[in-house]
Formats: sequence, C-alpha cells, structure tokens
Amino acid sequence: MARVISTPHPAAEKSARGLSRHLHEGWIAAILLALMLVSVTTSVATANWVDGLFQAMWAALGGLLFGALVTRLRLNALVAFVLAVIVGAGFCAWLVSAHVGAPPNAIWNEKMLLIQDRIDQWLAHVMSGGVGTDNFVFLCVMAALAWLLGYFSAWSVFRYHQPWGAILPCGAALLANLFYAPPQSGLYLMLFLLTTLLLLVRTTLLKRQQTWSATAVRFANDIGLDFLTYGVIFSGLIILLAWLVPPTAPGPAWLGFIYDRVREPWQDVQDDVSRAFSTVRGTDSAAPTTFFSSSLSMGGPIRLGDREVFQIQSEYGRYWRAVVFDTYTGAGWLSNAQESAGLLIGDPRMKTMPMAKRREITQTVEVRLPTDNLVINASQPVRVNEAVDAKYTVGRTLDNQAYLDIASLRLQHGVQLGEQYIVVSSISAADENSLRRADTQIPPYIAEEYLPLPTSVPERVRELALQLTANETNNYDKARAIEKYLREHIKYNDSVEPVPAGVDGVDYVLFERPEGYCNYYASAMAVMARAIGIPARVASGYAVGSASDDGYYHIREANAHSWPELYLGELGWIEFEPTSSQPEISRPVPQDEQAQPEQPKQPQQPEQSDTRGLGDERFQNADDPQDRNARPGVPNDFWTLALALTTYTILFIGLVGAGAYSFLQWRWKRYLKTLKPGAQAAAEMFRLAPLAGFHERPHATADERAEQLAEMMPASREPIANVNALYVRERYGGVDLSAQESVNVRARALRIQKQMWCAIYNRFIGDNIHAARAWIQNLKQQMENVKRK
Repeated sequence: MARVISTPHPAAEKSARGLSRHLHEGWIAAILLALMLVSVTTSVATANWVDGLFQAMWAALGGLLFGALVTRLRLNALVAFVLAVIVGAGFCAWLVSAHVGAPPNAIWNEKMLLIQDRIDQWLAHVMSGGVGTDNFVFLCVMAALAWLLGYFSAWSVFRYHQPWGAILPCGAALLANLFYAPPQSGLYLMLFLLTTLLLLVRTTLLKRQQTWSATAVRFANDIGLDFLTYGVIFSGLIILLAWLVPPTAPGPAWLGFIYDRVREPWQDVQDDVSRAFSTVRGTDSAAPTTFFSSSLSMGGPIRLGDREVFQIQSEYGRYWRAVVFDTYTGAGWLSNAQESAGLLIGDPRMKTMPMAKRREITQTVEVRLPTDNLVINASQPVRVNEAVDAKYTVGRTLDNQAYLDIASLRLQHGVQLGEQYIVVSSISAADENSLRRADTQIPPYIAEEYLPLPTSVPERVRELALQLTANETNNYDKARAIEKYLREHIKYNDSVEPVPAGVDGVDYVLFERPEGYCNYYASAMAVMARAIGIPARVASGYAVGSASDDGYYHIREANAHSWPELYLGELGWIEFEPTSSQPEISRPVPQDEQAQPEQPKQPQQPEQSDTRGLGDERFQNADDPQDRNARPGVPNDFWTLALALTTYTILFIGLVGAGAYSFLQWRWKRYLKTLKPGAQAAAEMFRLAPLAGFHERPHATADERAEQLAEMMPASREPIANVNALYVRERYGGVDLSAQESVNVRARALRIQKQMWCAIYNRFIGDNIHAARAWIQNLKQQMENVKRK
C-alpha cells in the first residue's frame, strides 16, 4: 500500500450561502450516530408503552440533523440550545399532532390548542399530587426526549468531538427501556453495541490522524477504511464474547455499595413516574415489584409474565400484600403515608392496630427474582427478622392509643437470588357471624383517612351502593352484597383501554364499560363501600389461594393482584374479593358460642430481652456477618463484559446526581434539626413559596405571612392557618407541641408543600399557556372579522 504524507483536510466546500458541507468526523460518523439513535428509539417503540411511539425515532433523527446543522453555524452553545428547544417543540408537536384526537379537518392552530390543553390539564393534575391518566402526554415526553437525545448527541460529536456525550445518554436510555420493557429481540442491543464501538474507533482514528499530520508522520490515505473494516471484525468478536459469557458472572463488590446509595432516590423517581404516567401499558418487566409504587391506576392493558418471583413457606396464605392505598383520586389511588422510619429487628415502635379475633402466622419468603426490596406479607405485618424502612401514618384508636398504620415495608438492603426473610403476620380468624356482629363505631382517624371521596364521584355511584345494600342490616352483609354484584356484572378483561381523561373511573366501569381487571374491581368496591359509610382501602400485592404439592406457595408475576380491605369495627381490616377471575374467600366456619374455644390473644409486642423480637428458631442466623457480606446488592445476571464499562459509568453519573440531591436534602434536614417541631413545619410550608411568587413583606408578623400565603393558595387556607397557629403558640406562647401535634403539623406542612407545586406551575407555565391561548383565540377572531369584511 502506497504511503504518502497525509495533508490536512482540504478547505471545506461552501454552499451558495457560505455554509460548510463538511463534517469533521465525516459522514460515516453521522451514519453511525443515526443508527445508534435508531436502535434506541426502535427498542422503545417496540415496547409499545403507548400508541405512536415510532414518532420518537423521527424526533431523534430530526434532533440529530438540527444539531449537526447548528454545529456548522458555530453558534454560541446557549443560543444553539434555545433554538433547539424552539425548533424541537414545533417539530415534535407536528409529529404527535396526528395522535391528539383532533377532527380530520382541523387546522394546525386547532391541533396546537388541543396539544396545549391536554398538557396543561395533565401538568395541573400531576403537580397537585394527582394521578396522570393521559397517554398522549407520555408520547409527547418521549418525542421531546428523543429530540434532545439526537441534538445533544450531534452537538457532542460534531462540536466537541467527544463520542461519550452521545454514547452514555443513549446507552442509559436503552438499558432503562430493556430493563422495564417486555422481553424483546437482542437485535437492538447488538446494533447499539456495534455502532458504539465503531464510532469510538472512528473518532479515535481522527484524533490520531490530526496528531500524525501535525508531526509529519506517514500514514496511508485509506487508513480510515482499514480501521473501519477491522473495527467491524473486532466489535463483532466483542459482542460474540459478551453473548457467550455466563449470565451469572458476578459484578465487583463495590456495586452493592453504589446500589444501596442510589436505591432509595431511584425508588422515589419510580413512584413519581408511575403516578404521572399511570395508564401506560403494563409489562412483564424485569422488576415485577415496581408495579407496586405509591399510586395505583385504572389503566390500560396489562401484560404479566410467568416467572417465579417468590417462594413462600407458610401454614396459610391467601393474599401477599406489598402496598396499601388510602386516597381515591377519580382515576386511581394514592398512598398518602407521609412518615418514614428505619425499624430495626424487634423495634418496639412497630406497634400495629389492635384487632380482635386474629391469629399469627409465620412466613419464610425466598426471593426467586431479585429486583426490588419490598417486603410482602400476609395481612397485617407484626415482626420482620430484618431491618426495614417503613412508610406509615400514625393512627389512633377510640381510646386514643397510637399505632403505626403501615403502607409498605422495604428491606434496608438490596436482595439477591435465593435470599430469605421471615415475616410474622396477624390474619383474621373471625367467622361470618362475628363479622356480622362487628361494632359499627368508627375511630376519628379511620373516618378521616378511609371515608372521604372526591366530588368528582357521580351521585349515581352512591345511589347504586344504597340500592344494593338496602335490605342488609350490618356492614359485612352490605359489603358481601356489593362484592356479589361486582362479580356478576363486571366482566374480567385485562386488555381494556384506560378510562378516558376527565371521567371518574368507578362510574365508568359501573355504568359505561362494565369490564376490567383487579384494579377496577377493587376500586369499585372500595368507593361504593365508602359511599355508604364503610371505611375502605385498596391493597396491592399477589394472590395465591392454595399451596403447591411441595407445600410452598410459588408466587409468579401473573399472580400480581389488587383487592379491597374494609374496616369492620374491633375486627379491623377484612379482605374481600370482588374480582370475578379469583375464587371467593372462605371464612372460618361459625362455631357454637358455648363450645367455642378461648379466643386467641392479641399479638403481644416482643420482649426487650429478645433482640430479634421473634421466637422462631429460624431467626437465629438473621445477623450472620458472612451472609450480609455475601449480598451483591444487585442481580448477578445483569453484568456482562460488553455492558460493564457503559453501565459502571452510568451508575457513577447516577451516584453523583443522587449525591448532589442527598447533600441538599442533608443541609435542609440539618437546618430543620435546629428548630422546634412547629418551626420545622412553618419552614417546610414556606420552603417553596418564593418559587410560587411569594414576596414576604418587611416586618410582617407570622399571622400576616400566613394570610399572605393563604391569599396566594386559597384552597389550602385552612391547613395553612392550622400550621401557623401551632407555630405561633410554640414560638410566642412558649408552649411545646405534643408528640401527636408534632406529627400532624409536619404532615400538614408537607401536604401544603405538595400543593405549592401547582402554584409554581401556574406561575411559570400555566398562566403563560392561558395567555397564549387567549392571544391565539383573539387572533383567530380578528382574522374571521377580516374575512367577513
């Protein structure tokens, strides 16, 4: 092969307008970058989260083309980004406009108004703590993210000549989709790896060529073609090697340390995303317990796999609960448990609601699909042989005894395949006669948390519930009447489309489309029970009615289930089964009052001498240091040679982000520790107020500040006044708050803070959208007037 001294690139050809048509990395790099983006966006579209996701591919390619264009213009980075946002918004709006539901003859302005209106309604609902139900917004978000992915990839490669700026975000997007999506072909991952390695080869060679040219080192003019050929062979060998590596190859031990640090903030992100996009199609993902977040939707089709998730050894089992929901939104359910605490083994604070006619059972849970650390348990958890993080609210009985109303429990560490934990639960042993005789007196806490319904629930839902229960004289028979009606009149269908936006879900399934799956059945029964004065909530987890031949309960993804729990006086929370595809619940057979054995005693709190709080001998090795050190913290089969470098880098970036967020939270909590409970609540209440436009007047008193905030947020006037009154009493009256007042005032302040996001949204986005809409309507009116003249 002839050798010559390579000369620098000839002067770039200029178009008539003087724009360079030459890319420094060459058009080969542009093609590789386009293939990388196509592999990512096609994988997302194939997952079929919502309809129309293939538009994301065109958005990514559009962002790539625009990014390559502005790099040739040599614009300032900030100016280029502003242009990218403006152009990208218009391009993405044009792409998704076909899915907005506009009439066939709608003009462009009308489609834009529809898009703005749907996004506006979704943002207002989600920012105020509600559940998002509009799949169109998910499509808009995916298109916008794809555009930004394409733009930043082009900017990084063609402006800064750094391929990692394109590889890392694209790799993170692909890995996230593959982790949560249904199993799909490995073609997308193979194409991504191939284009990534070739892009690295291409950009590295160009840098070397520049160095060689500057130092007059001889190299072949066609060396680029040689390197590309060798790169294809080398990349293929690496992918083949990665494919042959055993999937159980362990990752480095420090990954467990990283995972434990990012797990909690990532769980919060998952909860928020699940709440905001609650109606995207369900999936048999690699993380089945991520179905159980802080929200439950009456969404669209679900696709559950058949992999084994848990294996449970227990003397009895019917439901295995993961999360409890207490607030109905009209589109689904939320868990409003504001408090969280780490509970050690045998922690005396784990005091649950006292309930009569209960018995304790022990469950040994073996993890068969290590994805999440949610603790599953039968009915009411009493003790766990591991340290756990509890989400809860503080409840009170009729005689003012405090207890933990637990919404969910999580192990304080990641889990691995084959790991076991033991839970002792309290389950109901009440027969039907006892349930019929249950006391109807309701504690104020239960009435406040488990009876309210939103005003969006139509009156005909209440009328139907009253009609079904008119002939019954006790709450149990009323609940059974509702349960029977739902089993007979609602058709089970796990392929239903989500409830239309703005429509109450329970009303829709009862009167408009009588079909759905467990979320629909459970929601309908809980809402109808509340409508006639019976406290109710919805629980999610797994349902398995009977043990297998080997004596174990084998819990699979397809067993994921939701069911209602109703409060029946001193008997506490009782499960019901309105879902027609599930067998009815068998209650204990009533016994003669005189022949009935002595009632089982209430669960006692563990004695202080028992450090584990459990009497079962299987707990003796719970704290074995060797076992704890053996936990990798993440699934072993996740790491392969080809993904290691990319994944470690992504985890490092995630760790840095989580660390920055944790640092800010640490500083804020450190500041709060210097304050008394009332002052802490006041600080939380005003924390986000400046972002919402709150400008404190000089020398204003505490009452004046609270009144000013209430004028800005009239819907929260009462809780603002309550928080301020306790703060003033503590600060200026010299009266310390009680423990219960401290818990309640902080919970109110956090709820005000959550509502503050709605005011922030209106200030920066909502008001501008309304103003733009009014301007467009006025412009259309003027144009119509001109046409008439």
